[in-house]
Amino acid sequence: MLDQSLHIASNARTLETDKKLAKAEVNKFLLSLLVVGMVSLCSYGAYDAVLALVKVIRRTQPSTGYNAFFDYPWWSIAHFVPGIVFLTLGPFQFWEGFRNRYRRLHRWFGRCVIAAGLAIAFSGISFPFTMPERPIGEKVFFVIVFSAFLFLLLKAYSLARRRQFALHRVWMIRMFGAGLSAMTQRAIFPIFAVTVGIHNMN
Repeated sequence: MLDQSLHIASNARTLETDKKLAKAEVNKFLLSLLVVGMVSLCSYGAYDAVLALVKVIRRTQPSTGYNAFFDYPWWSIAHFVPGIVFLTLGPFQFWEGFRNRYRRLHRWFGRCVIAAGLAIAFSGISFPFTMPERPIGEKVFFVIVFSAFLFLLLKAYSLARRRQFALHRVWMIRMFGAGLSAMTQRAIFPIFAVTVGIHNMN
């Protein structure tokens, strides 16, 4: 009877261990998907920012059709250059191995990300109010997204200044997610343009 009880207890422990291992594998897989998604969005965003920057510098006359939606003013350079910095350096801040091995570089990258984020927020919120024919929905979206982004950015920075690094990491993740939400909107916009048939901004 004792042997049977020990056998049952051993099987229960084995089953519990198997469940924990399976859960750990699922979490690892989901984390990998999250990392791939973040790096993909950052790569697309940096590439798109470079294209927009080149277009602003080289433009000699207004675009027509769909491309006219993205005729950014000359001062948008103050948005796209920091955007490239933000999207290039940002992922390194969440790489634990890099953060632990190069602590001083991590801090400098963090300062660059914060400064770039401030420039992105203040310039980005101005776009729908200075570019022609922008609908009210876009104005509301930009105000909400960039206001939330700015709040999260300042919160993360203040926590780092107070050396509350555990909370700092949490708020940095939230801030970076908010930053990528605008990039996600930019990535899916062409899908709506093709499927719905967007011809103007009204």
